Amino acid sequence: MSSGRLWILWAAFATAAAAQEFQPSAPYHAVFFYPWYPQWTDRGHRPPDNWFSNYLPDPNPCVFNPSEELYSSADDRILYWQLSKLAEARIEVAIASWWGRTHKTDAAMRYILRDVMHRPGNPYPNLRWAIYYEKESIGDPSPDEITSDLEYIRETFASQPAYLKIGGKPVVFVYAAGNDQSGMAARWAEARRRTGFYVVLKVYSGYRNDPNQPDSWHQYAPANRSDRQTPYSWMVSPGFWLDGENVRLPRDIDAFRKAVAEMTAANVEWKLIQTWNEWGEGTSVEPGEEVIQTLSGKAAPNPDGKPFRNLYIDALRELLPPLEKGTGASQYDSRIRSAASGAPGPISPHELVSIATTSDTVLMDCEQVPALGREGERGFFQVPKSVAGRAYVRVDDGADWLMAPVVAANPALFHFNGCAAALNEDGSIHSEENPAAAGSIVCLFATGAGIEPRPPVVVEFGGAPGEILFAGESGALFQVNVRLPAGLPGGAIPVVLKVGETPAQPGITIFVKKGGS
Repeated sequence: MSSGRLWILWAAFATAAAAQEFQPSAPYHAVFFYPWYPQWTDRGHRPPDNWFSNYLPDPNPCVFNPSEELYSSADDRILYWQLSKLAEARIEVAIASWWGRTHKTDAAMRYILRDVMHRPGNPYPNLRWAIYYEKESIGDPSPDEITSDLEYIRETFASQPAYLKIGGKPVVFVYAAGNDQSGMAARWAEARRRTGFYVVLKVYSGYRNDPNQPDSWHQYAPANRSDRQTPYSWMVSPGFWLDGENVRLPRDIDAFRKAVAEMTAANVEWKLIQTWNEWGEGTSVEPGEEVIQTLSGKAAPNPDGKPFRNLYIDALRELLPPLEKGTGASQYDSRIRSAASGAPGPISPHELVSIATTSDTVLMDCEQVPALGREGERGFFQVPKSVAGRAYVRVDDGADWLMAPVVAANPALFHFNGCAAALNEDGSIHSEENPAAAGSIVCLFATGAGIEPRPPVVVEFGGAPGEILFAGESGALFQVNVRLPAGLPGGAIPVVLKVGETPAQPGITIFVKKGGS
């Protein structure tokens, strides 16, 4: 194996290892996550046709078809969509509802933590998970039962790299019943002493004076716009509307934004969004829409409902701080590749990409994009400029879909077996047999440079900068006319294109005439 390939493998391994070792630092921006779908039958609502909810999820932004968009917490496409959206919303921690070892939430979390989070194509390896222990809300488990459950959680979930730990201790949140008070704190204090977990209990009247203090406290009350439990936690909610009841907290994006801004500025350990996808209570920030419910059959979109979709994700992305160490993603879905480098990666506005599809048209966030050409099982498509500023876009060929990360620029040079695809100053095709003279002008062709306004474009030849005469769009491509440095030696010279601080792929050369002739 060549040293170049060994270096690439080492870099990929190092990136993956760093993602596995990562733990975020306080304050923690977290959301309550519900991995219990498809839901059970409830009050006449029967999956897969319907759920018991006034709002339903909308993974497909192009059309809202409620009964076709109900999902399973074990669906890989949905999980990748959710991971992408969690990253887009700048959520660091997902607190996952857990109802015991035989419950569907246990099976879903085993799949997520022990399988999906380990995959090379996982879009958000740096997301950390914690269990939300719900059994306390339906009984008073003894210290022995709690200890047994925590040891199971440690072995099954907290042993995985994506599980949240604070000071080396696995984190567990506890949802308690309304009448739970000091007895609950005492039972959990004993289990905490035995297991060494980092325990975050639900508050109750007088909790601050209880002698059995956990590591932290939280309130779960999404029927309120916000709640503060300084210095422990602060929660915000987009709204609360339990199906079958009147609205208890109307959805109001301006009020939500104000609450998030206040929470972001607060000096607390936990900054909590309630919730990601508790659809039954109408508290989801995950993209969705309001529906007209029926007690049987399928739900229909509510034409008078307030716009929802990505509204809350956009607000969180704007108001929460950037992810501490980014997403941690080191590998990308190979179905989308740069048309120039052939490498999988993020996409950028106006980039020419190849997609593994037999379709001659794809939808990129609902914009119809025709194939510009084909090569075997792959088609060439121009990414719409409208994706600028997005974190992810849905790419749908009618048979399947995926979430593609978006960056401002993802430059790559077109080439023939490593020789830059270029024209010499006289208009002839550049090659080893037809090299360019030092000091002459060459025309390079690239893609993935993004759109205006873009950072400065730089081209270096053997480390020496060339003089940029033109850098801009030329049809579907990005063209750079650059003068070679006068003192270049003859032979193969490495060429590096940069857009701002983002370089194109390595390993591309041009050929310079020997002796300057």
